Amino acid sequence: MLSSEVRRLRLQNERLSFPKVQSRILHLIETEGQDGRYTLGCSLKQLARQLAVTHEALYRALSQLEKTGKITRSEIEISLK
Repeated sequence: MLSSEVRRLRLQNERLSFPKVQSRILHLIETEGQDGRYTLGCSLKQLARQLAVTHEALYRALSQLEKTGKITRSEIEISLK
């Protein structure tokens, strides 16, 4: 149990070191998602807090990633294309 918690915290620290919100989102999907899919267990505002960004910045980043075709998004899931 402790080793999984240490791994989770290391991944979170690594993710927060990325300067761009898009990079943080992609890292989250790749490391904490399964098969390129990250299931949202919270609201987007709560996810923004976890990523240490404003919810407006998160919405813009998600929109930009969708426009460039890197992700698809539903109400409950964010998936890599």
